[in-house]
Amino acid sequence: MKTKQIWANLGVEDVERSATFYHALGIRPSGNPSKTLVSFLFADNDLVIHF
Repeated sequence: MKTKQIWANLGVEDVERSATFYHALGIRPSGNPSKTLVSFLFADNDLVIHF
């Protein structure tokens, strides 16, 4: 059985601060960030986490 790709949505108070933090760690961004949403790709299977 093939595993489905999943993603996570995590609420944060400051999207810009979260984006700065994950960029500093070298995590790859995903999509186009906005003032209310930023996404990153985690792990070898590119798990998407939206903040």
